[in-house]
Amino acid sequence: MNPFPVSQQTARRFLLESQQLLSGQEVSTESGNLEKTLKMVRKLECVQLDPVSVVERNQHLVLAARIPGYKPEYLNQLLYRGDVFEYIANAACVIPIEDYPLFKPVRKRIWEQLEEPLENSERAVKGVLKRLKNEGPLPSREFKSENRVHGYWDNKVAKTKETSHALNLLLDASIIRVVHREGNERYFNLTESSVPKKILKEAETIGDLEARRSLIDKYIRAYRLIDPRDSRFGWQKMTAAERRSEVDELVKKEKLVPLQIEHAKREYFIMTEDLYKLKEISQTEPRNPVEGPVRFLSPLDNLLWSRERLADLFGFHYRW
Repeated sequence: MNPFPVSQQTARRFLLESQQLLSGQEVSTESGNLEKTLKMVRKLECVQLDPVSVVERNQHLVLAARIPGYKPEYLNQLLYRGDVFEYIANAACVIPIEDYPLFKPVRKRIWEQLEEPLENSERAVKGVLKRLKNEGPLPSREFKSENRVHGYWDNKVAKTKETSHALNLLLDASIIRVVHREGNERYFNLTESSVPKKILKEAETIGDLEARRSLIDKYIRAYRLIDPRDSRFGWQKMTAAERRSEVDELVKKEKLVPLQIEHAKREYFIMTEDLYKLKEISQTEPRNPVEGPVRFLSPLDNLLWSRERLADLFGFHYRW
């Protein structure tokens, strides 16, 4: 398929619109606040979590840039209601709960990595699971231990509480999950008792290939303009050849269209269903310029996930 030619300006406009940064709805009633927040998470596919809070945590800044009047309590209530879950997508992310089954390949990969560390921490792991089974959701401060082990971020000296390490292992292995947040504190519960049974059954019965392809589709919807060389492609571990093969197959099935973006050094692809929007924008630019409002983006905003794309489309070289 011949690449579809598009100006840099049109590609920028399309990307900003698909990232929900050129529109916003006023927030009204309390129920409306929650539903609009959930709708936005679904539109973005997921929102990255980060504990750093100079102004506010990343997940809340992402949503505040898109929803006028947004408050952190809205996302926290969605987590408490069970409308979203936290797991690894682009990184640690908030994800709509209905997408839980799609992450089967990620859970399987991480389980294989953590099986041995979980066995090595058997005593603490069993203690955490027993308490959650008997007492229900508990905050991390409820799990006390004098023993120190090498946690995720420790170097030579073991500084992490044995129970904290067990919580992290169980969380990444999706045996437990975060079900509530109060300030800086997370509340944990067993996955099997906190995810709706219907969704758990779907997660068990979905085939590996179906889950893998559905997760790739979700990744594409999140990025909108995709680069096959992205190491995070599909939010799965793939070689460069495997990524290229997946994209070629989607082009052959007419689900993706290659683009020739003016001045871009890299090759990008767009969903076939989005091509009409791209054409529509190209016909109105530059006669219909966008004016305000200014939106402040956090360092891990969805728009900024691909730094190479920022350089190609905006001429902005984003480095830390």
